[in-house]
Amino acid sequence: MNFELTEQQKQIQSAARHFVDELLIPLEPELLRNEREGRPGIELRQIRELQQKAKEQGLWGIETPEQYGGANLGTVTSALLKMELGRTCIPFVFGGKRIISYTFATRHSRVSICSPLLRARDNPVLQ
Repeated sequence: MNFELTEQQKQIQSAARHFVDELLIPLEPELLRNEREGRPGIELRQIRELQQKAKEQGLWGIETPEQYGGANLGTVTSALLKMELGRTCIPFVFGGKRIISYTFATRHSRVSICSPLLRARDNPVLQ
């Protein structure tokens, strides 16, 4: 068995590492200061800006099916992203998870419930 990462996985891992190093780690002193002073560590506005940057860099929707705007790259790639996020205390995730109910839902449930949820503009799964 070959356990080496694919070139695509290596590129995504490198991009995630750069994202964490350049955009998240620099926010840590502010987060810690805010929390010591009893304020939220990071503002929702900042999280939304980071989410947008992640989307622009292709670091979003890793496990989301392609028909819903995701990359559908699977669990190994998702694990690589989580490992990079583990290097910072900033509460951020590269979003766009697969909804477990979608995976196991009947065709009727997928069409009537899951699909509209995945397509919803304000759906946190794809945001």
